[in-house]
Amino acid sequence: IYLREAARDTLVHGYRARLLSQVLAISRAEEALPAAEDAVRVSENAKAGSGSGRGSLGVALLNEGRLDAADEQLGLALANAKAGTRPHLLATRYRAVLLRLRGRSADALPLLDEVIREATPDPFDHPELAAAHVERGLALVELGKFDAAQESFTAGTAALDRLQGTRMTPLRADLLIGQARVHLQTGDAAAALPPLERAHAYWQERRPDSRWAAEAARWLNEARALQGKKRASP
Repeated sequence: IYLREAARDTLVHGYRARLLSQVLAISRAEEALPAAEDAVRVSENAKAGSGSGRGSLGVALLNEGRLDAADEQLGLALANAKAGTRPHLLATRYRAVLLRLRGRSADALPLLDEVIREATPDPFDHPELAAAHVERGLALVELGKFDAAQESFTAGTAALDRLQGTRMTPLRADLLIGQARVHLQTGDAAAALPPLERAHAYWQERRPDSRWAAEAARWLNEARALQGKKRASP
């Protein structure tokens, strides 16, 4: 009985460590990596598999910009996770994110389509489904396919609204920036400014020194410059 309880406690600790690393991945990225490494270590020590833990570790490494190491961990997560499960969906989606960050958005799209196709109606899968729609839109923006991107952002907005209302989250900020970039491509700075101002304020409050804050500031500056040119035109 003692051994069973000890094993159970070990698994619970590993699960909590994975959850902690996922929460910290963006809110306090510097603490996410140790938590994710702890999740993998605990899972391996318990001989319970480390698919979920390695997925979280891959995300933490990705958010630190360590793309090669992140790719390795996400690959291990995919090898150890059953297709259609949330660990598999998460690792697949973040491998798509990694590909986009490497300038390979076209290669990211089939992975995101896979997540959207395999996500079930179970509410537990809703976060991955919403995130996949948003990420798909961002990849399409990078490819210059703005009408298709807007369709993905519309689906992402509907999924996010069902999941969390209209409150701001990192994913909502990504969505707002993506939608604003579509507006900027049509020269509509007035439509782009409100979502960019909201995303910028969000990151300035939470992680002003992060790459997410820098991206929000970059596009906000472009929208303001475009608006200034329009006002200066005769």
